[in-house]
Amino acid sequence: MIVCGGEDAAHMGLPLAHIFAELGAEVSVIEPNEKKYSQQKMNLYVYPYLENLRDRLCEWDIVVTHYGFTAFEALAAGCAVILVSPTDYHYRLGLNAGFSTMSAGMPAAQDIKALFKAGIDIPSIVTPQSREKSLAEFILKLSAATAHRCPLCDEPSSLPPEGRAENKTVSRCPVCGMYYPSFIAAEKKDYSEQYFFEEYQAQYGKTYLEDFESIKRQGLRRMSIINAIYAKVFNGGKEESLFEGLHHGTKRILDVGCAYGPFLAAAKESGWNPVGTDISAEAVHYVCKTLQLPACQAPFPVLPARFSFTVEKTFTEQHNQPLSIPLEAGGFSAVTMWFVIEHFQDLNSVLQKVSDLLIGGGIFAFSTPALSGVTGRWNRRLFFSQSPTDHYTIWDRRQAKKQLERYGFTVKKIVSIGHHPERFPHAAKIKKGGFRWNILMLVSKLFKLGDSMEIYAVKMGM
Repeated sequence: MIVCGGEDAAHMGLPLAHIFAELGAEVSVIEPNEKKYSQQKMNLYVYPYLENLRDRLCEWDIVVTHYGFTAFEALAAGCAVILVSPTDYHYRLGLNAGFSTMSAGMPAAQDIKALFKAGIDIPSIVTPQSREKSLAEFILKLSAATAHRCPLCDEPSSLPPEGRAENKTVSRCPVCGMYYPSFIAAEKKDYSEQYFFEEYQAQYGKTYLEDFESIKRQGLRRMSIINAIYAKVFNGGKEESLFEGLHHGTKRILDVGCAYGPFLAAAKESGWNPVGTDISAEAVHYVCKTLQLPACQAPFPVLPARFSFTVEKTFTEQHNQPLSIPLEAGGFSAVTMWFVIEHFQDLNSVLQKVSDLLIGGGIFAFSTPALSGVTGRWNRRLFFSQSPTDHYTIWDRRQAKKQLERYGFTVKKIVSIGHHPERFPHAAKIKKGGFRWNILMLVSKLFKLGDSMEIYAVKMGM
């Protein structure tokens, strides 16, 4: 039986039927464009439609179809299944599921002969080795799933999906080119104290506070880049300028998603006046009370016009000093987000707010996982499956400049980070620090193949 969907949009059914018939098989094919049953050859039967096809599939030994429900129904009916592929996406889906799958396009007779000679694979989904799954749990999980439009331009997904994982479907926006999960079947993550201590420790081997100094060192490196760009924009490359002091006042930097404040501490040490904002009440309390730096709890891009911050005095002084910290438009020389930007469902409002907060010539700096890195380039399916379900945008270095230009930003520098030589093709078992590992590390850095990146942009219109 050959059935290529209710419409057979790729018009593969009847040509395939003729190939199989020429090879000597007795063939039935569903051809939606036919108006009635016909017998074109002694061993070729053409049907415009077969009622209750699912229940009749057991009448055939082999079912030829493309990836979809019919393939799995045929497996359940005990048929051998061969998948043809109208697109490369169908081909990849079929391979991933374990079917014997023909490459994209119309197969030739010799390709079909070769497949029969090699043997038709039986996907593990119907073998004893497959892990037992609860249909009730799966349906319950799907019932809580959510569909999403492009977080940048709010367009619905209209292109074929770029990839699927167990808990999401990843699409690419046809308008702005942003990659994003258009369908998510997972609970929302809670960034409470538990995340920074238990979950962070499970992932990195230490709690967030135990990793504070290491994160701060990263912050000092990032601040050196921000300072260099700032000096070039405002001071003609010089460190200090009367112009900056007269027209832009004290350098203020807002760190969105500041967590427990390691970057704020680095910014303060680098000569800036930092302000933080985070959704975690525990993290904000630590920043204000322990680091003595101003921070407020707020779900960016929603911010208060100002918030109260109390500077703790020493025992020689009589009173604590309350300050009112403004968060007004045009009040910051830099806004930063370190592995935060991908967590926003409404990225359009976020980038508009960043632009509003910055002075002309102000710096917007952020880090995020990069689809243009080694994993995204050579194992996109793995990249999508490992991307957390609370990452609502997946950035590609090759698209980022145009996407940021929509909001008045000019990208000045992109730094490739998160280099993993062991993620190159056929390099999973290389020895860390060995000759081959070092060569691949050099290649990764030279061609900017890190699995994350930092983007430094400047607001136009100074």
